[in-house]
Amino acid sequence: MGATLTRITDEVAKAKSDIAQLQLNLQRASEDRKRANMDFQSTVADQRATQSVLKTALERLAKYYDEESLVQAKGAKIGQTPPVPQMEYSKSAGASGVMSMIEKLVHQSQEVEKDARTSEVEAQAQYESLVAETFSSIKALQRQVMSKTQQKAQATKEKGETEGDLADTEKELENLGKYEAELHGDCDFLSKNFDARQEGRSQEIEALQQAKQILSGAMSS
Repeated sequence: MGATLTRITDEVAKAKSDIAQLQLNLQRASEDRKRANMDFQSTVADQRATQSVLKTALERLAKYYDEESLVQAKGAKIGQTPPVPQMEYSKSAGASGVMSMIEKLVHQSQEVEKDARTSEVEAQAQYESLVAETFSSIKALQRQVMSKTQQKAQATKEKGETEGDLADTEKELENLGKYEAELHGDCDFLSKNFDARQEGRSQEIEALQQAKQILSGAMSS
């Protein structure tokens, strides 16, 4: 019984230790998830700001180059604008290259944001799966603790009953021992006095016989 109680006690302690470890792991995972989400939010905000700045620059450049083209077109139409040196058209000439580069940067920023969102969705799904698995494991261990605790209570009760029965038995054995000692005492007393009593009775019988003979003789004469 003692070995059973020890085993159950160890199993309960182990289950409680496992629960504590699972809770600690979940707490750490939650903290990591929170930090990762904050990083994600920061990344999205940065990329959104970058895209906004680049798109604004792109719109202004487009407007600027459109106006330049319009002015040049009007001047050529009315014939009032004298020929302009080629170097003055350098801005217009590089317009497509600069705007293409900005558009590329906007696209890259959008890709970074998209990748961040994909990673965030996957990380959140993994975290939710971990939470579900952890809670399931904790519930199973809690049921085990409850079951083992009930077994321990029953074993403790049985042990108490067994110890009570043992105590009663020991008490009965003690009483039997005392009774045996008393019987031995009586037997020893009887044994010691048996011979003396037998001799006394023999003497009494002999005296009675003598008295009878005396009486018989007296009556004859």
